[in-house]
Amino acid sequence: MLSVLGRRISSNHKVRVPAPIDGLCTAQVLTMTLIEGKPLATFTSVSSKKNVEGNLDYLRDNLRELLASFGFQILNLGVFHSDPHPGNILLRDFRDIALIDFGQVKILSDETRVLFAHLVVSLYEESDQLYAILKTLKVEFTINDPKLIRTIASILFDTRMDIPEALVSPLDSEFPAELRSVRINVIPTEVFMIIRIIAIFRGIFSALDIDLHARKLWVSSARQTILDSERVYNFNILATPRNEVNIVDQLKHFSAWLALHGLPHQREYMMAFAKLHVFCIKDLRKLAAENERSALDAVFANFSEQDRSRCLKLCYEHS
Repeated sequence: MLSVLGRRISSNHKVRVPAPIDGLCTAQVLTMTLIEGKPLATFTSVSSKKNVEGNLDYLRDNLRELLASFGFQILNLGVFHSDPHPGNILLRDFRDIALIDFGQVKILSDETRVLFAHLVVSLYEESDQLYAILKTLKVEFTINDPKLIRTIASILFDTRMDIPEALVSPLDSEFPAELRSVRINVIPTEVFMIIRIIAIFRGIFSALDIDLHARKLWVSSARQTILDSERVYNFNILATPRNEVNIVDQLKHFSAWLALHGLPHQREYMMAFAKLHVFCIKDLRKLAAENERSALDAVFANFSEQDRSRCLKLCYEHS
């Protein structure tokens, strides 16, 4: 995974990523090529900030590129480095930035990825759709005040520092009382991992007195993700009841299974399955067991006889 993820990041953003060394990686040990540089942690302490003087513009540009790359990872790839602390970010003479140690990588479901794309666009456009998106993401607050929810969402899901609440610690006596009383009842694990990334970058930017806004750097990736999802699955995830949203993930996994076995898996093939409500291997086995000849013919309308037979055989062999 590191090989593919690293190549995709480096080919789309000016961020260096080490390559894994074949034969030296195991489930417990990740061995990568060496990238020289100084950890960002070297420059974030109060005593070392003088090292940044004269290089702040270069540092800001590098961090902007790194933050943009996380929008690409989260929104376009659905796979991202989940531990970008200052020790895992290397600078080389402020002209080059690298992301190392991919020991922690998070994979998002398509449902969360597309919903988060809608959330980013909503924050960027300051639209009222924000509240419906948070609800669909199952992020639940103890309040119903739209203004407060928007403020909290901006802190949780954006790195912006241009709002007063972002500059005050919750432990500070000046922290607004109305925000102090707010609690988040539910945060799904996938969403929490995204919030964690935002919090790490917020801490880095705060230490360096840099104000970069994730929503602005990520909105183009978010819009592309939304467009791609609607083109491939032919529906808007926000307009679909939540119990139907998992269809997207099921079709995605089913398509990946077909591709793994060298079977047709492009959009036109998947749409034929979807029309007959076949979204996974289990659905196909059930249809075959019912011996609905006309339904099977419709499902496999674009398959050759050989691929059809092999698909059904593999379907029964799959545990």
